[in-house]
Amino acid sequence: MILNCIKVKIPVVFLILTLLFHFSVNSVTASDGRIVLKNGNISCEGISVWQGTSYQVTGKCFGLIYPYDEQLDTYVLWARLENGEIERITEIDRGIFDKSITYKFNSLFVTPETNSSPRQAGKIIMSGDLQKFSNTQDTAETLSTPQPNTSKGLFATPPVAKVDPLSIGKKITTATITGILLILGIMVAVFLVMRKR
Repeated sequence: MILNCIKVKIPVVFLILTLLFHFSVNSVTASDGRIVLKNGNISCEGISVWQGTSYQVTGKCFGLIYPYDEQLDTYVLWARLENGEIERITEIDRGIFDKSITYKFNSLFVTPETNSSPRQAGKIIMSGDLQKFSNTQDTAETLSTPQPNTSKGLFATPPVAKVDPLSIGKKITTATITGILLILGIMVAVFLVMRKR
């Protein structure tokens, strides 16, 4: 009787754990991607990468004029969330933005403001949608391919292989989640076996 109970419940538990794992891994990449914001001669480029508990949003803007207007001397980066709400990310300081955020977003935009912590977004001067990474493997291969050294002379810079932090972060996250789910599955199986005794 115990064997029949185990035969039925263990596959159900592992099915549930597999589904949880699948949805947890897919959900973390919702706001991973390239950031490209443009409007005429001004632009911002950057990246948003899942870092285990938050998205690291980092980038640089070009062509911003300080001050934008007599009273508008600060630029702020905003996110349009998946539910349509607007959320302030951070101030753009001398053309650079770098912030960890926990919410998922679809697009970003920049506004000139009177201070770095406005309650509402002002006039949008540039915007763009988050460009999702198409394939982590393609990104990793492109970034890790050494470029030929075209400089000559004693102080020539050797080519440097770059490592894609996205693929490393996803592997660590996947391994962590897999380990947690495996331990949870073993605990549930032991509980089910011990409960029937």
